[in-house]
Amino acid sequence: MYEAQVINRNRPTSHTSIMLLRRLHPKKMRTIFSLLQRHRTLTTATIGSTVTTTHTATPKEVDGVTIVNDAKSAERALKVIRQLESDDPSRIHACDTEVTDINLKLQSPCGNGKVTCASVYAGPDVDFGNGPRLWIDNLDEAEGTLDLFKEYFENKNIRKIWHNYGFDRHVLYNHDIDCLGFAGDTLHMGCLFDSSRINKGGSGLEALTTQLLGTPKITMKDRFGKPRILKDGSEGKEIIVPSVIEIQRNESMWASWVEYSVMDAELTWRLYEYLAERLREMEWAQGRNMMDFYEIYLVPFGELLTDMERIGVRIDLPYLRDIEARARVEMKETEKTFRDWARTHCEDCEFMNIGSDKQIQQLLFAPCKNAKRGNHDMLPEERAFKIENTHGFIEPGRDVPKKHREITIRGLGWKSNKATASGWPAVS
Repeated sequence: MYEAQVINRNRPTSHTSIMLLRRLHPKKMRTIFSLLQRHRTLTTATIGSTVTTTHTATPKEVDGVTIVNDAKSAERALKVIRQLESDDPSRIHACDTEVTDINLKLQSPCGNGKVTCASVYAGPDVDFGNGPRLWIDNLDEAEGTLDLFKEYFENKNIRKIWHNYGFDRHVLYNHDIDCLGFAGDTLHMGCLFDSSRINKGGSGLEALTTQLLGTPKITMKDRFGKPRILKDGSEGKEIIVPSVIEIQRNESMWASWVEYSVMDAELTWRLYEYLAERLREMEWAQGRNMMDFYEIYLVPFGELLTDMERIGVRIDLPYLRDIEARARVEMKETEKTFRDWARTHCEDCEFMNIGSDKQIQQLLFAPCKNAKRGNHDMLPEERAFKIENTHGFIEPGRDVPKKHREITIRGLGWKSNKATASGWPAVS
């Protein structure tokens, strides 16, 4: 949790006030925040001082962005969208969402995640009321506004593009919105345009826009990250990024958050235009180009993949648990076989970490030269490694074991036929 910013919508008047807020129980913090949302005011009292600051919410407006947060503003935007569909049915609409209540490291967007806002960009010539960028609020008082755009997102005649369509389609489905009208995914298009992108920063929106458009996407960490406040009140080295909800609710961050959200949609639109043009320049077959290939095969396949992800694959869980248990036993047996073999060459290999690339490199290939730097950088025949003393080894002259100990691995001197990017023998 981004402790101070969760509650304080203004910059704290002293480090003491930050420390006070950090001691609050999470339930009390949620209660305070609920009151803030209702009254839109905040009084920050500084310990040891009589200074009091009261903050009143300012009108929510961002230059060039049309804000939708109720039925009236939604209807105005939808009227423009209907007119666009009538006047230019082939027009591309870039869409994006921001989501909370999901741990991407542990959870799938299928059934997890709540959309706090959505953005639409259909070109610089469109005016939704306050410019070409449309931002749909769906948090707190504005919750439910997204539902008013259900017909738009489900309209198969309006051509919509995304970056990582699978994620956005699934989280919108959590709101009973089944996205249709899929016209492209710039993540897929980037891979088709250059299949070696895995070695060039990947196909994320930040990497693609930086390298192809020369317009880097500013990350949440760069835009909203703040140093962690240490116990003595000073700033630490660790950068803390507030959650999506904390940022969207924070008055001082709100305008920047809207800019960040809508910029994703705009950059996706611009990236699509660029990649579509590049793919049209690449020949395919029978007088067709790679953009034809993308639209004929990969667009419907992209839609199919998200349908499959939503339905899922049935798994025999008892059988899965059984083969997992057997695999773990086999893994331990294989590790023992390897260690028994390795220790015939070097006794300390009994304790080596066989999951360590550096230790495996040392055992199999040392002594050897770095493929890029030659004699200037070499692996010696023997090398010491610090490991956890899990076996309770007691050094000579000591009565108790240390937490760590050193082992020495002597290399076999095998020749490597492949090197890593840094020039050392590849082991994976």
